[in-house]
Amino acid sequence: MKSPRQSIRRALSQEPVAASVRDAQPARFDAPRLVRRTVIDFSSLSLPEDVRLALAQAFWCHCGARSPRGIKSCWESVLIFNRFAAESGAVRSLADLDRCMLVRYIEWLNAQRRADGTPWAVSTRANTYGALRQLLRWLERCRPDLVDRIDHPFAPFPGRVATRPHARR
Repeated sequence: MKSPRQSIRRALSQEPVAASVRDAQPARFDAPRLVRRTVIDFSSLSLPEDVRLALAQAFWCHCGARSPRGIKSCWESVLIFNRFAAESGAVRSLADLDRCMLVRYIEWLNAQRRADGTPWAVSTRANTYGALRQLLRWLERCRPDLVDRIDHPFAPFPGRVATRPHARR
């Protein structure tokens, strides 16, 4: 019995469509990427190259599967850390990512002021520090060849929940 359907033409073109997998260049972690309307470009940071590449790898491997809003929030925390590194000069290589640098970063966050002169909210400081801490913990866990174990400060922003006004019941 013959089928009423016509056979599909299966003649393939002889031109190569794409380069083979082994010829393809691996994507760099610090290459610019567009997330919604935000360009995330680690190569634009003023951090030393080894720190920049390590943070970029941690960022995309740890935060890359989040929602665009979560990715943008983490990127803003990286930009704040970049500002700290530029102002303080505390980060010159991966070896400088240690407890002393984190304590300086916490003190720097505590000294930040909004445009009207009021200090940043405790939750803002804690969230900014927490995002960097997640990236450093990822580096410790997944890339121990780059970063030694860091003794992270315990509860650097105590009472961050207590400063919030309680909801009326």
